[in-house]
Amino acid sequence: MDEGDKLLGPVCDNFLDALQGKEIKPDQLRYAYPADSLILFTANDPTVFSGPLNDRMFLIEVPYTDNRDTSHGITRKAYHGEVTEASQIPIGDTHNEKTFQLRQVPMSVILERTLDALYIQFRKEYNGPGKNNISASNRSKIDALDIARAKLLYDRVFYTETPHIVDDERTMVGIEYALSTRVQEPDVQRTNTAFEALRTWIRTEFPKVLEQEQNTWWCRTYQELAIAQTQIPELGGYLVTELADYEADPAKALPVFEKVKRAHESTVPALQRAKLEHPFMNHLFKEQPRFARADKDQVKELIAYYMESKKHTVCQIPNPPA
Repeated sequence: MDEGDKLLGPVCDNFLDALQGKEIKPDQLRYAYPADSLILFTANDPTVFSGPLNDRMFLIEVPYTDNRDTSHGITRKAYHGEVTEASQIPIGDTHNEKTFQLRQVPMSVILERTLDALYIQFRKEYNGPGKNNISASNRSKIDALDIARAKLLYDRVFYTETPHIVDDERTMVGIEYALSTRVQEPDVQRTNTAFEALRTWIRTEFPKVLEQEQNTWWCRTYQELAIAQTQIPELGGYLVTELADYEADPAKALPVFEKVKRAHESTVPALQRAKLEHPFMNHLFKEQPRFARADKDQVKELIAYYMESKKHTVCQIPNPPA
């Protein structure tokens, strides 16, 4: 829909109903009907959209190009009416593309908790330019999680050294984009000022919150395993050995992952011992979302991430064996 910023309020309300409730009821009809919608707007002034509608949008700025060839290409199409046939654009056979769920991309639960904590801190403490009542909404947080994963997949297309799990940098990119798309300043200068202020705040506070969450997560992990150790005394020895193996070589986690995965999928008593002998891996099956679906590269990198994060905790393994 072109010129979306010129729509009347009641029309925007109908769009909001479709996006929020996935159904719509025009005034002329007695009954609502399904409307699972993806709506594309163009707009010169996105600040006119209401907060609730803006919270459900991705705002993508398309600036004027500085490239002369690109600029003249626009002139040829807009002024001279030249058209590029769709058949001339190589897009490949889209029917052969494998389906993939974005949320299957792993992100350490420590990073996800850091994102939650940063949003809480943002609501309480940030009073700089660009903040409004939808900046840190739950949708904004979910967008940040999705964008961080999308950035990883995008980078994997172009760069050979891209990891298989979301890292700290891409998590910050997700937060920056999610907060920035909700900025509703009245002019370009104030909008750019808000973008820069938000980015500076995120880049300053994120590392601090991450270190806090690393410490908190490991302290809670040790506490839970210490409670289990009161019932299973040998668990402490298994934990020390297991963590030492992973610190020496994260690839050692791969056969362990398969054993513990089989234990979670089976009720055979003989297989259940893997949970006891590998308490940290068993703990990750409870803590790490979608962990059972991870592939070998993802498992290895997740384990490496956790072992690196362990360096930032002041807590120690309780009652280690002599």
